[in-house]
Amino acid sequence: MPREFSPVARLARQMCKALRETPRMGRGQLQERVVHEARLDYARLPTKWRRKLAPRQQDFEAAFALALSSGWIREADGVVTLTEQGQEAARRSRVGRARRRLFA
Repeated sequence: MPREFSPVARLARQMCKALRETPRMGRGQLQERVVHEARLDYARLPTKWRRKLAPRQQDFEAAFALALSSGWIREADGVVTLTEQGQEAARRSRVGRARRRLFA
């Protein structure tokens, strides 16, 4: 049974995926990358859903707070890194452009 995530939880998981590929990023760089990936993802949706689900600035802030409180990411001196829990969330998560499950 597929699990559905809110747009904020989806962005938080996309943060983990982005940090899995590039382990250390500044907060601004992370935001730029995640919002870009989200826009590519939403570009495949029908227009009426695109308007409803397009990522916004407050969504990133809420997703960042969710990822921090979940223990998926850590921020120190403006540098964001992925924790072990975040690596696990990124590995298990199916969010992102490739809509296939990888068992790694």
